[in-house]
Amino acid sequence: MATAFGHWRGLILGLPLFAWGTWIRVIKEEALLQARFGRQYAAYAARVKRFVPRLF
Repeated sequence: MATAFGHWRGLILGLPLFAWGTWIRVIKEEALLQARFGRQYAAYAARVKRFVPRLF
């Protein structure tokens, strides 16, 4: 949205906040999945990356 409307300052502030919020959400979801599925999720998480397949 910031890029579409030409608000570069909003993008500079918004992008790190979005990344931080996403990281927090991923950590909480992983804890939930680990509690629910246990070893199956641990095996899955060991072979699959969080965000970008085979990279990160």
